[in-house]
Amino acid sequence: MVFLQLAILSHCLADFIFQSNDIVQLRKSSNLKKCLKGNIIHAIIVFSILFTFLIVGYKFKTTLAYSLLIGLFHFTVDLIKNLLSLKIKSIHDRPICHQKTSFLYIILSPLFRWINSLIFIIDQILHVAVIAFIWGQTSIQSSENIINCVYLNRTSTIDILSYLIIYLYVCFGGRFFINVVISELYLQPYKNKAMNLQIISPLKKTSDSDYIGIFERFIIITLVINGAYQAIAFIFTAKSIARFRELEEKFFAQYYLVGTLFSTSLGILGGILLKYIINK
Repeated sequence: MVFLQLAILSHCLADFIFQSNDIVQLRKSSNLKKCLKGNIIHAIIVFSILFTFLIVGYKFKTTLAYSLLIGLFHFTVDLIKNLLSLKIKSIHDRPICHQKTSFLYIILSPLFRWINSLIFIIDQILHVAVIAFIWGQTSIQSSENIINCVYLNRTSTIDILSYLIIYLYVCFGGRFFINVVISELYLQPYKNKAMNLQIISPLKKTSDSDYIGIFERFIIITLVINGAYQAIAFIFTAKSIARFRELEEKFFAQYYLVGTLFSTSLGILGGILLKYIINK
């Protein structure tokens, strides 16, 4: 179980912490060479983190074989995802007269608004499923390394790893998911009365907003674990007071409400799931 948890934890770190914007842009590039380069770099990061985690407590042969397989499958899944996203985007960006004659567009048109969110979810499910499947088919051999004493208290180790996985997935993975969802919301333009300007571009979240969201979900998970559900309302109140003037603008208020509701929901669900795992 510890082996599987370490593999999932390394995936979280590789996907949500150690994946820079430059790598993301390379992977999203319509240029095949750049796309391949970005995915290869990311796969190497996945392999490196996983290998580093596993070599501490497991034999070299087991660690190397498992890490290579995960890195290879991670590369394959991500490459297919990126190419599929580019294909869907090209279909969606075609003139309407061409869209109507496209069979793929007719099939996928109801999903186009949320296609990136669906791809993100499916991508994460596939990654975790591959990690679990290969783990189930692998003969796990622990090493005699003195550092292996870390795993002596398996119950505590499993609990700690469960905390790390849920917190990373919800706090940092949630950041990417919420940004994807918000980017797919096409709201009506509004008038900024103070500046007398019409704003038509989607709201671009700043890094400050991302970090606030991460901290918000961290607090909510902690509150849920401790059963302090009433205190979650305090977070709503504090955020609303801080953004009071900006909430007067309808455009910002809509995005703010969607982002806050998604963030809070993820935090609550993450807390409930973690509480269930720990108490199981």
